[in-house]
Amino acid sequence: MEYVVNHENRWLSNVFRHYVQYLYFRRRIPLETFGWLMEVVPSRGYRTGVRVFEIDLELFEKTLRYLRERHDLYYLLMYCSGTRLEHVVKPVATFKPKEITYVPMLDKESPRLACFENGGFCRYYLGLTGGKPCEWVYFPRELLDSLFEHA
Repeated sequence: MEYVVNHENRWLSNVFRHYVQYLYFRRRIPLETFGWLMEVVPSRGYRTGVRVFEIDLELFEKTLRYLRERHDLYYLLMYCSGTRLEHVVKPVATFKPKEITYVPMLDKESPRLACFENGGFCRYYLGLTGGKPCEWVYFPRELLDSLFEHA
């Protein structure tokens, strides 16, 4: 145990934990042993710092220009909300502004579309959990007419 826990290569503990999971799955070790081993042997550590990626500014400008000229709604939603393209396409394709939906993270029902008069913005519930999760898309109230038009 000490050899695995103190080894300089952290992948060893990761492989060991997978092996323990396999043993438990095959019913070779009891639940108490499984729980103890998972507690004692740390999982592989992850860096928590932000990774910076340099982007090609010319390509970025070309992409925004293309969207602005050909897909104004997608351009406006991405530009104003900072939302990923796949998260912008979803509300346009499945627009149900009057629907009341269950929001698991709040454990209650909520309107899919909610606009806030005093803040000048709206939010639309997506509830995407697979891939890159996205609960809500926030956007300026001025985009609402355009969203109704394109949906």
